[in-house]
Amino acid sequence: MTLYQQYLKTKSCNDDFLKWLLIKRLNLKQQLLIIFILWMMWIGFAPYLNFWLSFFKGAVLISIFSAIISFITKRLNN
Repeated sequence: MTLYQQYLKTKSCNDDFLKWLLIKRLNLKQQLLIIFILWMMWIGFAPYLNFWLSFFKGAVLISIFSAIISFITKRLNN
């Protein structure tokens, strides 16, 4: 049985895939491994203010760009 089929069979009505995967599917060791990897990434990138400024500028630009595209496609469909 594939992971997606297991998700469809065992999910609750309020579960999205990521919540289901992290809470219900993974065991404690796997969850701790993900926490450790994210923590190490944070320790590696957190001291660099220039990185964070560039990251958030990119996130804002992508958000604006996707909002403009969404607005244009909705206007063209109506």
